Amino acid sequence: MAKGGLYLSLGALTVQSVFGGPGGEETTTTGAIEQIARQPFGQVLLVALTIGLASLTLWNVLLAATGDPVEGSERKDRVKFAAKAAIYAGVTLSSARVLGDNRGRSGGGGGGSPGEQQAAARLLDLPAGTFLTGLAGLAVAGFGLYVIYHHGLQKHFMKRLAHRDMSHEVERAVGLAGRAGYTAKGLVFTTVGALLVVAALQHDANQAGGLSAALHTLAGVAWGRVLLWIIAFGLVLYGVFSLAEARYRRTA
Repeated sequence: MAKGGLYLSLGALTVQSVFGGPGGEETTTTGAIEQIARQPFGQVLLVALTIGLASLTLWNVLLAATGDPVEGSERKDRVKFAAKAAIYAGVTLSSARVLGDNRGRSGGGGGGSPGEQQAAARLLDLPAGTFLTGLAGLAVAGFGLYVIYHHGLQKHFMKRLAHRDMSHEVERAVGLAGRAGYTAKGLVFTTVGALLVVAALQHDANQAGGLSAALHTLAGVAWGRVLLWIIAFGLVLYGVFSLAEARYRRTA
């Protein structure tokens, strides 16, 4: 449920970027968390989000240790769960930081791209940094294409759901939301990976960036606005799918 709320907020920020509307936050995870904090009862929502993300982190730590009867218990599956735990731990810290900022004063700006550019700059400065940055970009882009194929086309995410608990209409709606959402996620990863490859080729960390930079890049290319709409609604639908998965996920 926490992941669903986060992606709904990310999708809303992406819609704002399509319209080029007045600036709230950049389209980043921190920006999405800050947007949640500005809603009615935002402080309560932020506490619930932080607890939910912490629980999601702990859940993936447990799966890394014990395996999962639904998604697998092999070594590669446990490595995947450990990587997810690390990612969600970072998002949990971001949520806790925004919560602390809002208790003291109204929380600070949402930047994500400068930090990602600094990370790319440090990587580029390493021995063989250009090669490593390009390799990282290819890996991220490859993962994005894998997500599009594995989930957007093959619908592997449906294996995680208890179909017996869903009507045909609900199952179809959840399937469509999941396919659209995973396709949007894949497009984002592919674009971020491409930006890293460009940064490596040009040896310019300013070309790198996360979701916000990827959206700005898409906005400047042919058919980019169409892709932005697809990603915006896809991220919203991924949030809807995450809420549905919280309800219908298999336990065994």
